[in-house]
Amino acid sequence: MLTPRNIAATVEEASSKLVPDTAWTLDCWRDEEKQDLNHTDCDAANDALDAQCRDGAPLANGRSFYSISGCVVDYFCNFHSWFTIDDAICTKDDRKQTSGLITGHCGWYAPGSASRTVVRNPSGGIPSQFYRVSYGYEDYCSGGRNFCGMCPI
Repeated sequence: MLTPRNIAATVEEASSKLVPDTAWTLDCWRDEEKQDLNHTDCDAANDALDAQCRDGAPLANGRSFYSISGCVVDYFCNFHSWFTIDDAICTKDDRKQTSGLITGHCGWYAPGSASRTVVRNPSGGIPSQFYRVSYGYEDYCSGGRNFCGMCPI
């Protein structure tokens, strides 16, 4: 039977296993047909996503921002979480930082993403709200995959 003490211990144990919200997990999409994205299209998609995100645009739980230029899609995903009611914040500075991390990890204009778990702790105690976000870019024409997974697009 769950008691307030058991629930608190379970939340504390789960939150201790979360990646800190300063750490990005990087993935390269090596299975994609196109590994050298069109540079002009990729830069244009990045610029268009920056225009959407600006210095901080809120994005509802389970939603995504994306920009397509030619055959390149650039995106920010706020994956659905039952553990928060907060909006995620998309910023052009985070997009630029994550693009640099993806380039360093995957290669110049190679498809990839950077994801992290954002932990919120509004009461100062045990983290009670967490959600996962991702920035990335990839070829849109060859695979036609749902680039934000479970996010509605």
